Amino acid sequence: MPLTAPSGQPNQANPSYDWPRFWIPQTDILDLSDAGFLQDPEDILVNAFRHGADGEVLDAIAAVIEVKGCWNDEVFTGIEGQLVNDYMVNLGAPVGIFLVGWFDKTDWDPADYRRRTTPASLSSEVQRELDQQAAAVPEGLRVRAIVLDIRAPVT
Repeated sequence: MPLTAPSGQPNQANPSYDWPRFWIPQTDILDLSDAGFLQDPEDILVNAFRHGADGEVLDAIAAVIEVKGCWNDEVFTGIEGQLVNDYMVNLGAPVGIFLVGWFDKTDWDPADYRRRTTPASLSSEVQRELDQQAAAVPEGLRVRAIVLDIRAPVT
């Protein structure tokens, strides 16, 4: 499904639901949205195994991917408040990715509430702010912020 409708606005009521799944093979995803751990169905827990040089499994690792659309009011508070404190600590996952879809709102329908609630920041400015927050997470945890600059296809 395309990320944007012909009007240029995000295509679904919550377009972030499907787009992060394109980046991770389906076999590596365990969606815990109905297990009570993750608050939103677009948040993803990835379980993987670390292998030694001989191919033997050394240990299991877990990473949480917290997904936000640019209009979400927790874009600038979600790293600490949700990703680290709610998910990584509770799930014992030492790695987290804070993934923000920064949709170009230039051509959005002016009546779309998400256009009004999206900050007038450049994706690069948001990336810098979130990188600073990610660098400040407690020792023993590792967080990477990724801001995807998503634009409507040129027709």
